[in-house]
Amino acid sequence: MVTGYVVAAGLYVAVYPFPEGGQEMLEYLSGKETVWWTIVTVSALTDVLYPYVAFSLYHALKGLNRDVMLMAAACMGLFAILELAISWPAYASLISLSSDYAAASMELQRMTYAAAADSTMAVINSTLLASYAIALPGIGSILVGLVMRRGIFGRTTAYLAVAAGTLAIVSVVVSPFAPGLERTVIAASLLTTLWLLLAGIRLWHLGGRTGAAPGAATD
Repeated sequence: MVTGYVVAAGLYVAVYPFPEGGQEMLEYLSGKETVWWTIVTVSALTDVLYPYVAFSLYHALKGLNRDVMLMAAACMGLFAILELAISWPAYASLISLSSDYAAASMELQRMTYAAAADSTMAVINSTLLASYAIALPGIGSILVGLVMRRGIFGRTTAYLAVAAGTLAIVSVVVSPFAPGLERTVIAASLLTTLWLLLAGIRLWHLGGRTGAAPGAATD
């Protein structure tokens, strides 16, 4: 999953920035379809794996605080479901529309495709999407990090999880009043990738030893 994050982020940076309007987005996507199909595919794959990671973390930490870990796993799982149900289908629709828009020979056809793209971009640019795509995993990260402080993952991983979640939530809450906080989102994404990498390595080493003593790692 972390490998997928790195690949998707690298491709995303290569085609960033992109416009917010429907017609502009269709024109922007022309010639970039392959890159964006790769981004959507890899990102969807990471979302498929995300609930499995959430369940693994819950299984490893439920002995410390079952209720908090249930809430964390619920936030992480719901994030993945909504991403797969809304975000990536929306981007896939735009990519397909861009090909139709480029091939259209009549202005009326282009206007129809642009109107459809405007509707899709309204979803992508909505506060609702930012809330579940950024805030939900952010809340999950904070909850997991708070439990991790007393567990077998170590304080470094725990503090990274809390920091990543805090930055994510701040970016969602503050962005309506201070546009242009992309760097905050990017920083949160980098920290999320790092703490998930460290957590994944620890889970790999644990294997089936879920009964390891809490607090054994305190780096």
